[in-house]
Amino acid sequence: MKATSLIPYLLTASLMLGATPAHAREKPEQQRGWIGGTCVRVKSSRSGSEYVFGAAHTHFTFPQALTNSQTAGFLLTALATNTPAWLAGLREGDLILALNDQPVTDWLAFSQTITGARPGEPLRVKAWRAGKALECQVTVGREKYRPLGYFTIGLPGYYSRLHPVPTSEAPSCSLIALGYERLPGPQVELGSVEKQFEQACHPKGKPTGYNTDWRCWLVIFEVKKGRQVLAQEVVPAAVTKSL
Repeated sequence: MKATSLIPYLLTASLMLGATPAHAREKPEQQRGWIGGTCVRVKSSRSGSEYVFGAAHTHFTFPQALTNSQTAGFLLTALATNTPAWLAGLREGDLILALNDQPVTDWLAFSQTITGARPGEPLRVKAWRAGKALECQVTVGREKYRPLGYFTIGLPGYYSRLHPVPTSEAPSCSLIALGYERLPGPQVELGSVEKQFEQACHPKGKPTGYNTDWRCWLVIFEVKKGRQVLAQEVVPAAVTKSL
């Protein structure tokens, strides 16, 4: 690492003494839908705004056989066996094309469909594997978390180009001293190899994880909003009562 690239981190370390957590009082535990796995977004080509502003967590490669019907999806890059997605039949390397019969093309819609589902609710998933379409029904699991918020004093870091406006493809803006960034990328997995190793090293502790949902900054001041993930659980399918 170049010496000049260390400057923002050294300044941040010296100024973080002024950082104040926005959750001085511990907030109550909440829950949301969870199916497990780590994904990256894939597309057949770049849009105009993606050429100008870039696109975080997106790879521009897509099955040619699908380009007439869909141009984007989410590739499962990691999936633990103790997750609802695995138990439903999904595997690493599957390309998720639709959730509940709705095509998934951007991070916000993809994540909101999953996290907005009730634990135990069925989620219809259409995917692509080895040149063939497949469908399965995932019983949505439960992720327990606490909301977190931070106000810090430090330098957020370097930004390679200016982003004057946020877009769905590039959900951020940066005017050097002023910026906003939505971070809808890969989420923490408590059943991952890294977390299992952490548990083995500290068997008396309970593994947790942190996700940042968004952040904004003005020169050296930064505000972040995220979650402390406490647990991820497979739950039984909800029973539907008929009248």
